[in-house]
Amino acid sequence: MTLLRKLSVSALAVLLVCAFTVPAFSQVNVTFRVNTATANDTLNPSHFLQMRGQHTGTFPGGENISWDNASDLVLSNDGGDYWSLTIQMSPQDTLYYKYWAGFSLDPERSISSGGWEFGFVKGPLDWDTRTFICPDTDTTLAMAYFHDDGTVEQLWRPFEVKEDTVAIWFRVNMDGLTKKQQFDPAANGPVGIRGDGGTSAGAIDWGATKVLLAREGDSGFWSGAAYIPADSLTADVKQPYKFYVENKHADGPDWESIADNREFVYSTELLTMTMDTTLAWQWFNNEPLVNEDPVDGNVVFRVNIEALEKTGLFDRTIGDSIQIRGPKGWDDATALRMDFNPVLNEYTVNTPFKRVVGDNITYKYFIKWDSSRVDPASPNYFGGLFTEAADLDNGWEEPGITGGGNREFKFEGVAQQFLAGDFDRDNQYFDSLLPEGVLTEETTVTFNINMAPAADVTTNPDFELFRLGTDSVWVELNTPPLAQTQGFASMDDARYLLLDPDGDGIYSGDAVLKAPTFIAINYILVYSTADAGTYVRNDNGPVAPGRRYYQFVPPYEVTADGPNFPTAFNFATFDWKNGGELTVEDPPDLTTISAVNSGNDLLPARFALEQNYPNPFNPSTTVKYSLAKTSDVRINVYNSLGQLVKVLVDQKQDAGSFEVTWTGRDVAGRIASSGIYFVKMTAGDFKSIKKMTLLK
Repeated sequence: MTLLRKLSVSALAVLLVCAFTVPAFSQVNVTFRVNTATANDTLNPSHFLQMRGQHTGTFPGGENISWDNASDLVLSNDGGDYWSLTIQMSPQDTLYYKYWAGFSLDPERSISSGGWEFGFVKGPLDWDTRTFICPDTDTTLAMAYFHDDGTVEQLWRPFEVKEDTVAIWFRVNMDGLTKKQQFDPAANGPVGIRGDGGTSAGAIDWGATKVLLAREGDSGFWSGAAYIPADSLTADVKQPYKFYVENKHADGPDWESIADNREFVYSTELLTMTMDTTLAWQWFNNEPLVNEDPVDGNVVFRVNIEALEKTGLFDRTIGDSIQIRGPKGWDDATALRMDFNPVLNEYTVNTPFKRVVGDNITYKYFIKWDSSRVDPASPNYFGGLFTEAADLDNGWEEPGITGGGNREFKFEGVAQQFLAGDFDRDNQYFDSLLPEGVLTEETTVTFNINMAPAADVTTNPDFELFRLGTDSVWVELNTPPLAQTQGFASMDDARYLLLDPDGDGIYSGDAVLKAPTFIAINYILVYSTADAGTYVRNDNGPVAPGRRYYQFVPPYEVTADGPNFPTAFNFATFDWKNGGELTVEDPPDLTTISAVNSGNDLLPARFALEQNYPNPFNPSTTVKYSLAKTSDVRINVYNSLGQLVKVLVDQKQDAGSFEVTWTGRDVAGRIASSGIYFVKMTAGDFKSIKKMTLLK
């Protein structure tokens, strides 16, 4: 921007009110303050914010100001988006200026908008710059907000100032999603804020978008403010929130799928002095604008629900079904519907995506129970936690493989992408509940929790401290499927009191579990406080690993017929932890046989189907398998649609180790096409499936 051009424009000379005064001198100190949260790029402390312009006098300190990168007036970063500069000026001198933002001065490299602020409302001299006339006393100017879009007043700010009200300004950039064809600003939106209503006096809510953001011109930025009465807020409390898209794209998200909630703190300074704050802008979903274009690909989801069937919590014959929520949206309307594959005994769906390779996709499985489950007149009626239609919304899984958090995978952009199974198995399982992991007898489990960390501010900084020997603590079963097997009428009832009779800080208590139920016990901790009726729950973590505690009842033996479980088990001691950090045990081995006839030491200790070798293969591959006892064995090959391709074994065999070769031909002797195949072994109650890849 040349000096000639700058001299041809003008702005109103504005005398800004000073924050404090001292006796007049011939030279005064002037402090300029700037907030760059409103800039269309991210500046960090190593970058540059420079004042460029011209001056009617001379600076007593000898500084130079110009309309190019030679200007000496470079602001210092005060932390985050705040910058300041203090210079000496002479009274009545006039400064015409704008701010320039960039990543380096020499060579000059500006932020994406070109670096310059845009225009300001012109004054009598027809100039569109900022203007300052130096007063007779030391002056700190009101906060300026970097402005790089349209024309505004010099004292413009991105939010309103309301009496006795705290303004929180949010800003998000949607260009990353737009590039990935998951958001169209002409058709989707507006974007809004959702978060905890308890900490925001209801101004923000998880269930409804009460704060809507507006698009900034034709840019990818959306911004807006929440206004909250100051006397309704508590100092030093964290406010969790996420960005949310109304009227979402068919292939795009509504909720952000980032693991941790976003958050800021209602500081004492905010509530008593500044009364407003601008939050640094974020990319929606933390997904920046990338150079890569989205590509087509298919993802195969597979989930086994045998454990739910064994406990009476699922019956596809009456209309119960399985959905996937998250990849296309988190509600019923956007859920992926899965089909039952009777051959593989699992629910599957092959879903097309158009994403950038490497995109992180989050999801969970969801039980879509039939409406008869809440009909008291129906033989399918559940009762317990499920008595009315709204209760059917509690079909979310809390998978043990993630400690209750969301599942996730990286998009590969291939014709068929298969997802990793739970606990190194081929399958994923609803709630990570293994089909062998069902208790068929009443079982007493003993919980042991070290509550000392809850009583220490260094390990419990966010909640009222637990008072050892005074407060009470409970284990709360924290997923509807587990609580439903115990017949509880509400989740608040699904609690077991823990006691510390010897005063060592280890609180223990028994839970008598009705059968059938699961060996996987997921729970949180709840403790009382000095405020009667107020409780602390450590379920405050995000939808990420560590959201729930997980402990398992291990078998005391595994025979050829399967695992046998004790009717009483004492769990290992866990420490109280904050939400998001809760401990998850590894599941026990449920397949390696421990009870073996000593006269048959050379026989296999378990049933097993090994991975074929080679894999991928062309034209043939070998499948090895083991039998722990004489069994009727059937080994078949199926294609990805569940259609029978080849019968490899169908006979009674004695205990031992075997192998069989598939030559890559179908039942009619034709050469099978390239692709994914499944080899399934059934031997008595034992079932196992391995995935194979035939390449040509």
